[in-house]
Amino acid sequence: MLSKVLPGTDRKRLLETLSATHANLQNTRSAGHTIRSQYDAYIDWANQSTRLLRSMISAADLDRLILTRRYWALQTMLPMETGDPKGRLLTTEVDERLLMFEDEIRELTTLINRWMRPGRFVVADTTLFCEHEQKLEALDLSALTKSWDEPVHLVLPIVVIDELDSLKRSGKPHKRWRAGYTLAVIDRVLGGGGLEGRLHEADRSPREDGESPRGAVTIELVLDPPGHSRLPINDDEIIDRAQAIQTLAGRNIKFITFDTSQSMRARTAGLDVVKLDTPRSTEEPPRT
Repeated sequence: MLSKVLPGTDRKRLLETLSATHANLQNTRSAGHTIRSQYDAYIDWANQSTRLLRSMISAADLDRLILTRRYWALQTMLPMETGDPKGRLLTTEVDERLLMFEDEIRELTTLINRWMRPGRFVVADTTLFCEHEQKLEALDLSALTKSWDEPVHLVLPIVVIDELDSLKRSGKPHKRWRAGYTLAVIDRVLGGGGLEGRLHEADRSPREDGESPRGAVTIELVLDPPGHSRLPINDDEIIDRAQAIQTLAGRNIKFITFDTSQSMRARTAGLDVVKLDTPRSTEEPPRT
């Protein structure tokens, strides 16, 4: 289970810190020749590791990785001597912390390697798919994000899919149809169960409008991490997930929306926003 990485965290520095924390925990096993000396080394490790990681991952993940219930129980179990059964509890805790950090390091390494790909990362809320005059298959994401001949990688948090599922069952007929259509396209692109697929191949042919060629467009679905608690408001959850994607991708992403309030939230959160507008009359309607 990958921790919630705080905005602004450098992903490579986080990986280095997790690796060093894991190595330091291994070293506590050889700290002296008594259970008491190993206990002292473990407590020092927990304090130092908490200081190093508190600015990188959430408080809940610090509790999950370091400040566990067993950690607090061990605080009340002094003194420890050789042969003391409480020493076995310390050994169990160290073993489990090592496994947890190994999982974190493996998952973060996998994600960093996957998102080292070139191109522009894009996150959009449901308004793009339901309110744009073009349907998903016809959307020119390169033009919308001014990426031109760069590849475009559309990253969809699962909460966006959940919102589309809700829209296809309620609301105005046009939105219901657009939501259902968009879900069908995404499901087809992802292969009916995968997490990534290609929406469009790169188009390097000369364009009559004189604009640049277009890079390939891919779609990736990002599921909620195990144990993840969503924010009460879906708009806030989408922005929170977009922040996490930006941090772990190690680059600025484009966030696309038609909603003014959502665009304001996204800018405040440090996202590069593409705010789209619905065409409307410039004439003010009469007062009634």
